[in-house]
Parts: sequence; C-alpha cells; structure tokens
Amino acid sequence: MPIIAWEDAPSRPRANDPDGFFKPFVNKETGAARLQMHVSCVGAGKRAHPPHKHAEEEIIYVLDGRGIVQLDDERTEVEPNAAVFIPSWVFHGIESAGDGPLRYMVILEPKREESG
Repeated sequence: MPIIAWEDAPSRPRANDPDGFFKPFVNKETGAARLQMHVSCVGAGKRAHPPHKHAEEEIIYVLDGRGIVQLDDERTEVEPNAAVFIPSWVFHGIESAGDGPLRYMVILEPKREESG
C-alpha cells in the first residue's frame, strides 16, 4: 500500500508565481489505474492555467485560502473545506481570490479518449 508523505512527493514550481507549485501524489507512477491526485498552490490573484474542459470527472478540494471557481458561465467563491465536483466536459477553472496563496487538492480520472 503506497503511502506518499508530503516531503516524498515531487514538487514543481509554477512559472511566474513565486508562491505557486504542483505536487503529484497519486498517478500511474504510484500504481493507480483509475485515479490521480495532486496538490496545487497558486499565489494571490493567480491561477494554475486558463479555464478548460475535458472528458475526465474532477474534484477540487480547497485546503487553504480563498478562490473563485468557474463552472461554465457561473463563478462562485470557495473557501477551505469546500469540495467542487466537475462533471465531464464542463468548462472549469479556479483562481486565488484572497490576499494570500490558494492551496487545493485535485482528484481526477486519468486521461481518457472521448470526444466532446
């Protein structure tokens, strides 16, 4: 049973964001066939990437900070201990909306081949 400690997960900094990083914990490399999990952090006013959509279902769980989640045309503020479920092919994104960094966990399926 793989247990991945915070200090054992690789950490990749985000370009142009001194507070930003990406830490993959669970994926094919750790033996997972149907799930992936990582922790992301973005600095105040930043986002990891532009809003997008994909076939895979996704969950975003806010750990620290405040954010704005976009689901299609709706934008909603989220705070720590909130989970956001993102169905397949829903246009989505998250950005930091507070004075400090936004740290959140993402759980999603590995890439699948579907059209949408």
